[in-house]
Amino acid sequence: MAELLQVVVNPRAGQGRWFRIRQELSDLLAGAGFAPQFQLSESAEHLAELVRLAAGPLALVGGDGTLHAALPALLASGRPVALIPAGTGNDYAAALGLRSLRAAVARLSDPLGSSDVLRTSLGPCANGLSLGLDAEVARFSAEAPDRLRGPARYLYGLARAYANYRPLSLEVWADGRLRHCGPAALVAVMNGPRYGGGFRIAPPAQLSDGWLDLVLGRDLTRSELLGLIAKLLAGRHLRDPRVLHLRARSLEIRSREPLVAQIDGELAEPARCWSADLLPAGLALLGGSLAAPDRQRRGLR
Repeated sequence: MAELLQVVVNPRAGQGRWFRIRQELSDLLAGAGFAPQFQLSESAEHLAELVRLAAGPLALVGGDGTLHAALPALLASGRPVALIPAGTGNDYAAALGLRSLRAAVARLSDPLGSSDVLRTSLGPCANGLSLGLDAEVARFSAEAPDRLRGPARYLYGLARAYANYRPLSLEVWADGRLRHCGPAALVAVMNGPRYGGGFRIAPPAQLSDGWLDLVLGRDLTRSELLGLIAKLLAGRHLRDPRVLHLRARSLEIRSREPLVAQIDGELAEPARCWSADLLPAGLALLGGSLAAPDRQRRGLR
């Protein structure tokens, strides 16, 4: 007998990708021995309510924003969840090794796993939050034409953000120590290694390693920022002396003026202070087993 699987769908994720994949996904799930019960959400609030009311095994169809909307309900219930990537960027799913529908369905029968969760002043966070250039990229990416997907949307947002670039003035505290005070071009607090549909802002980061990864671009002119962006696209930016990369258990970022931040790709209200710490293994993953690295080997630099 097929196993019942509650599947909560964000039909707006990935510019409506659900409507292009629903038959393929139904066939894959049936072939894997599941009887899917699909429920389409009408808003972020409705999606969270569907997750809260779900009984039995649960899967989410969407991207980083979909998981972000469901995260409070998932943490409150402790229910394991499977993520089926159907968003614009799918950065969190990629960190789990889920790069296709077939891979996601195949993993449903794997042993239970878990992922760390960021507890931030903006609420729980699965993948990461950022300020400065990163948040501006997210803001402009949301305005990109529908035909642009994944990295193309990020590049569109990046071009617009670069044209409007101005440095921030920030204090960054890590585990109670002041690690940066002054101008900064960008700052990202990451649980996973990538954002923007595939850009590896924090390559060493892993979802189950027990650390926050912070990447900060120090004071940069517009031309210097362009060079740093080129290194980011090539994955070589952490070697640049103007980039601070550290790992910590907790972080606090303070600004002289209200700034917009992005959290799991979603824009938040402007604020002057943001904090983050870690909830180790906080999210239970259905078929999301992860190889945990040596926690003692990775520390604050």
